Amino acid sequence: MGAEIKPVQPRGRPGTDGFSLIELLIAVAVLAVLAVGASLALPRSGAREGGDLALFRSQFTTARQLAITGQQSRGLMITPRGLQLASRDAEGWQVSERILPWRGRIAFSADGSAAGQADSPDILLLADGQSTAFEIRFGGGAGRCQSDGWTGLQCDDD
Repeated sequence: MGAEIKPVQPRGRPGTDGFSLIELLIAVAVLAVLAVGASLALPRSGAREGGDLALFRSQFTTARQLAITGQQSRGLMITPRGLQLASRDAEGWQVSERILPWRGRIAFSADGSAAGQADSPDILLLADGQSTAFEIRFGGGAGRCQSDGWTGLQCDDD
């Protein structure tokens, strides 16, 4: 019987087959970074205009509180592009250069505002808590906010 079975020798060095634990951890870390980057680049789900309502509500509330606590008139400039904050000092209205952009379309109307005056904000917030009477609607049925000037801000979802 002269046939012997000889074991097959690996081509490379012994122990070089497969992946090491370090290589596997590095690959998982790279994939995790790519997944986070891709999820941040994608648009958020849900109504875009709902974010506009939340943005407006928070900015109005903050500006009103600043007007009351600082005993200094504040204002909000409403434009098709976005929302700008304003404050009044001895020299007149100072409007922030920063525009907080809308994500969707808005429709704004104000009653009896000083908006017709030069450099006056669309919504005035006085130190006694009063504001301009207004209504702002957010596109896509995301809701609206309004104020009669006395009772504060009232927002609802359509």
